[in-house]
Amino acid sequence: MCRLLNNPICQETGVPQSYCSITTSNNNSYSTPPQNCVPVPCSLDQTLSPKCKCAYPYTGTLNLRAPSFSDLGNETVYVTLQLSLMQSFQLNDIPVDSVSLSNPRKNTYQYLELTLKVFPSGQDRFNRTGISSVGFILSNQTYKPPSMFGPYYFTSDDYENFMNETGKSNSIWL
Repeated sequence: MCRLLNNPICQETGVPQSYCSITTSNNNSYSTPPQNCVPVPCSLDQTLSPKCKCAYPYTGTLNLRAPSFSDLGNETVYVTLQLSLMQSFQLNDIPVDSVSLSNPRKNTYQYLELTLKVFPSGQDRFNRTGISSVGFILSNQTYKPPSMFGPYYFTSDDYENFMNETGKSNSIWL
């Protein structure tokens, strides 16, 4: 993929975009492990949740701007963040079954980037209300990560598998 590092378009917007930076990953790649369950095979377009359920998660990149730690191999910090995210969803009555964090890396700005997957509760996909609720918590700074992570921003991926009110699947882009 072509990167536009140091291109004027990247400097004009003032908002760091993935195509405007070089991302480095560590050798100790982390991924949320299964939570006392036996992994099951999923269809090609579904993802296995930490609770071993196949679903269509809401995904994106969580960019943590000022982590107070430098050891990306310390799994404890990711467990802390995962528990904090789940607590925020539960406190706000958002229909989330589990969250998964993976692929910790630092970009050229030294922001910690993590792939975030949010899994729906009680079904294999989110409806429009569920997607809006999760997006609101993450995009409008309702969620407050533990202080060791510093401020953050969330960049969502397109969600193409939501369940509409009639129970059929549809597509939506946020």
